[in-house]
Amino acid sequence: MGLAIDVGGMWFTCYFFDIKEIEFTFDPADVVDAESFSAVREFVCWLGDSTGREVIVTMERNDHGSMPRLLHYSPRRPA
Repeated sequence: MGLAIDVGGMWFTCYFFDIKEIEFTFDPADVVDAESFSAVREFVCWLGDSTGREVIVTMERNDHGSMPRLLHYSPRRPA
């Protein structure tokens, strides 16, 4: 099952492989300037805050644990 959403003119495709892990893909060629990078960053923060979960952006590969983190966001915990 999949879902695609438009974020700042870029398409993020969502895949539900596991109940504990949801994967989004996007075309890095769409990130061409500070504005498009900002849209990615804002989406990552929104996703983390909405789910209360850590969000990690890596290059596409099966073994995400071995990939370097390109972006990382941990939602703020309420005080």
